[in-house]
Amino acid sequence: MWDYAELTKTAAEFGGPKDYIDAIETFAYTEGAVNGFKKGAGIVTLVALPVCAVIAKLYASYQLKKEDANKAKQALSSYMESSETTEAAQEEQND
Repeated sequence: MWDYAELTKTAAEFGGPKDYIDAIETFAYTEGAVNGFKKGAGIVTLVALPVCAVIAKLYASYQLKKEDANKAKQALSSYMESSETTEAAQEEQND
């Protein structure tokens, strides 16, 4: 419990009871805002990390599919070239 004389002295140092109460409210508001910001930043971090991980995983999957598609295109292109070469060779033999 506070000593009344100490409370009166502290209030006087702040310019009176009203100013002292205003200072306490300002301090409490500032402290609450800082704590809220810290919690908010923590929540954003907790949400952002899994989202970033999912995006990275999706991008990696996209890259693998893109590589597979390029390999398939190359294989198809090679097959088409060899098929054309084979057909040309067969036509020359038939002529």
